[in-house]
Amino acid sequence: MSLTLPYTLVGLRSAVMRGDLNVAAALKTQVTAMGSDTRHAVVHIPDGHETPPGRHLPLAGAGLAHKDIFVWAGRAPSCGNRAAPRFNAPVSPVIERLAMAGSTPLAALAMAEYASGVTGENPYLPLPVNPLGPDYAVGGSSSGSAVAVASGLCYGSLGTDTAGSVRIPAATCGIFALKPTNGVLEPEGCFPLAPTLDTIGVISRSALDAALLFAASLAPDQRNKLIPRCDDALQYRNGVAEPGDLPVRPWRLATVLDHHNPRFSACAEVRDAVISIAKAFSNGPPLHHDRLDPLPELVRNASTILHAEAAGTHHERLRSRPSALSAITRTVAIPGAVIPAAWYDMARRNREALRQEFLERYLRHSDVLLTPILPQGIPMWGSVLTGSPQFDPMALLSLFSWTAFCNYLGLPAVTFPVGRSADGVPLSIQAIGPPHCEAVLLSFAYQVERELFGDHGLVEELPLPHFTRYDSLS
Repeated sequence: MSLTLPYTLVGLRSAVMRGDLNVAAALKTQVTAMGSDTRHAVVHIPDGHETPPGRHLPLAGAGLAHKDIFVWAGRAPSCGNRAAPRFNAPVSPVIERLAMAGSTPLAALAMAEYASGVTGENPYLPLPVNPLGPDYAVGGSSSGSAVAVASGLCYGSLGTDTAGSVRIPAATCGIFALKPTNGVLEPEGCFPLAPTLDTIGVISRSALDAALLFAASLAPDQRNKLIPRCDDALQYRNGVAEPGDLPVRPWRLATVLDHHNPRFSACAEVRDAVISIAKAFSNGPPLHHDRLDPLPELVRNASTILHAEAAGTHHERLRSRPSALSAITRTVAIPGAVIPAAWYDMARRNREALRQEFLERYLRHSDVLLTPILPQGIPMWGSVLTGSPQFDPMALLSLFSWTAFCNYLGLPAVTFPVGRSADGVPLSIQAIGPPHCEAVLLSFAYQVERELFGDHGLVEELPLPHFTRYDSLS
């Protein structure tokens, strides 16, 4: 009889420290699950695993898998390309910290080539299969990360988010994602796309799991400042987190639902979901903004930086052998080669002033700004797959219509499901806060999660054959 495991990382660590689970047996179950992947999430599984870590290490027993964009010990990333790029970089310090905390790296995961796609479409890899149903699209570029976590292959995953590439795939698979403040997690050992915008993020099946993984990923001085109670869980409680690590508090909430492009405004179901959460969890009447008035300028500047820096990243490939890049990657990189340097400089130079204006207008009187993440809900593959007869460019663009401005402004954001559509699939929202307020966003998300779904995370309808309902918080 195969071993079943707790739904959440927090539940796993509680069970291990109670003596209900053996670290080696728990890892063996996770290795078996990873090796049986049928959803095209996995691109590389390391040969064998070292001796299981001691049970008192704060992430002992937790199998993690990461987007194939990070340098591991003994492995350079393929970045979703048919031939791994030359990338002379040290091992990612973020990956190293997770390993030092006791986690076990199970696999490298599929991604859009060079992190350039907003879906998991990649000409060199099979199309990822969404655990919610094969007809539903999987967002990108951290597509394998979302599929692996949502289908129970691992407890969590690191991805990268340049214009939404952690938040979008998580939302399409009905799970949790954190995009931290830009630069909080060091980019060394992570292949770049657009360094000004690139952000390492966390995908998990619960907000408290994400908090624990985020805390373990941080340098110790940063961890103590940004998420002190989870720092205590890692240092003094052997990774056993508690509800008080993300404390409940009165929230001042604001919402915005309408986009400057009406085709990207929230549909009725998404609109109702955002408003209901705002009403239920705000300590007073939520503040509703009609639109994000600076959004066109923010998106224009974000696009200028993305294309210009992508062109720099791929300069040698574009110059000597552009066919080494897929059509999707070329679409991102080539426009940057003709963007005037003055435009790029202006986009970077204006960023701080625009950030301060945004914070003053939308977050001075609010702790959290709630927005859509997928304004029309989870799309079908046919509408966003570029080779499909049903391909709709506007459906593809809508996937990152509410995300890219956060990267430009450097703001942290989380996304998580808050209900279900008429079709029975998760409806997710996005919560945005000021720089370095990750603990606030995680606390808010966890309060919503516990009241809506209980202590078992965001997994009620996900197919998790190796997992069961352990008491995650006892």
